[in-house]
Amino acid sequence: MFRDFLPANEMPVIFEAAQPDRFVENNGSARPTAYDDVHRVLDAIYTAVNGKSHVYVGVAEVHDGTKEKMPALPYALWIKGRTEKDIVLYRAPPYFPKGWCEQEGYVKTVLANGISNLIIAGGRDSTVQYPGYPLLEFVERLKTPMRKPDNTSMWDQLFVGGITIPTRQNEPRRLVEKTRAGMSYFRSQQIFDAVPVNRVLEDYWLQCQ
Repeated sequence: MFRDFLPANEMPVIFEAAQPDRFVENNGSARPTAYDDVHRVLDAIYTAVNGKSHVYVGVAEVHDGTKEKMPALPYALWIKGRTEKDIVLYRAPPYFPKGWCEQEGYVKTVLANGISNLIIAGGRDSTVQYPGYPLLEFVERLKTPMRKPDNTSMWDQLFVGGITIPTRQNEPRRLVEKTRAGMSYFRSQQIFDAVPVNRVLEDYWLQCQ
């Protein structure tokens, strides 16, 4: 399990599986993505991760506004069933309309389907007023006990991480805020220059003292 593996100080690999488009081009017109199309993608993912240890599959919600993608959660469940790999699901609350019943229902569905690894991301542009919950507010709401009979929080069942962008201004402070909120790990984008990463990690360590 991803949650059990990280403390071992090993290097896990998260294979990021982009969702297929909901519609595909067919002779100049769009048609709904067919069952066979999806399963060709699933077979390709299976080939990429099968037999490899410490490999997990990440599925992120897409908000690029260009093409309508297949919903992340059903796609993640198909991958989980096909590969039997632990799933790391990415959720960006700011993009979804506020309404905690809907958000709580989403997380309950995730947990009910055996997914506990959740990376929570914010909006791409800090100057934009998004319709949904800000990142840290969403995290705090996850810690709130659910309604009876269990009276426990979803947070206790989740392994929550966040996003880090080493080149972003004030990134060490952001990481400290997320850590204090309860995030246990961070995922970065692809790294081609180690200098910003080393600088962020050093400053983050100093601020944690």
